[in-house]
Amino acid sequence: MTTEMYIKQLAQALESLPAQERADVLAYYTEFLEDASEAEREALGTPETLAQRILHDSGIGSTPSDTPPAPAHRNLALYIVIAVVTSPIWLSLLVAFWAIVLSCVITLGVLLVALGAACLIGIIGGIVVAVALGDIGQLLFGVGSGLLCGGFFLLLAKPLVWLMGKLCWGAAVGCRKLWQCIF
Repeated sequence: MTTEMYIKQLAQALESLPAQERADVLAYYTEFLEDASEAEREALGTPETLAQRILHDSGIGSTPSDTPPAPAHRNLALYIVIAVVTSPIWLSLLVAFWAIVLSCVITLGVLLVALGAACLIGIIGGIVVAVALGDIGQLLFGVGSGLLCGGFFLLLAKPLVWLMGKLCWGAAVGCRKLWQCIF
């Protein structure tokens, strides 16, 4: 096909473009085709295909028809059979993984509760023992150790809660990706 013929068909296919933009595109491709090799001409495709790409890039047209559609799951039955056959392996690994995540979350939660309880028990216990025994040293020791545990609680509460949330979120995202990979 000659350059003039190609440009004429391209101009007809680009009628929906504004006049100035169409003139610029046609001038560019006229110059390109005059200097292009045979391989470069073939890489452009047909005038209609090129027009679809240009229209799509300018936001006017739909996606080019020569782009392949997204792959469909043609072998869904095969995937299901593989998932069922290998389920003793991946299901036990999934259960073990969730057990580890759950035990980490529970351990971190228990640590927070223990620090909070130690704070309250130290302060209240120090006051009660000091009142019962009349010893100011017991009061200072009890309240001091309670405040120390309270400080650790306040220091570790936000990072531990963040870590528990991160563990749960990461586990959920990992399982979702695994599920998408399998199916």
